[in-house]
Amino acid sequence: SSQRMTGFKDRRDASGGKWEWAPYKNSARKDHHQFLHWQKAGVEYLDYPYARFNIKLDKLDYTDEEYSTHLAAADWTRGDSDHLRDLCQRYDCRWPVIHDRYAHVPERPLEQLQHRYFSMVQKLLKARALRAQAGGVGMGKEV
Repeated sequence: SSQRMTGFKDRRDASGGKWEWAPYKNSARKDHHQFLHWQKAGVEYLDYPYARFNIKLDKLDYTDEEYSTHLAAADWTRGDSDHLRDLCQRYDCRWPVIHDRYAHVPERPLEQLQHRYFSMVQKLLKARALRAQAGGVGMGKEV
């Protein structure tokens, strides 16, 4: 039989498209640096396709009064809470990195750090929503 076995490489179309080394901009970067990457010829990207995944957290700010009223906890000092908040802001809640950088005593497990941060956010949101419903002032702070 003259039938020949063909593999994938034999069947593919050789004119599958040309690739070019082309510049692109990434809106997720604030330095406006231009990079290069391989892309199919004739395809233009307005923005780097993965820039949409660069999501930044809203800054968690609270006043001394809000901390003492809603956020104070027996096993967390104000300094520990502030340090955790700053790390979460800096590393965008990338918990393995935050856990690695959190060097306060006592050493805390990752789950305890997550619980503290998310409970602070939740308590502040509830307190501010209640204050807004009651017609309170000072709602300019963002969570």
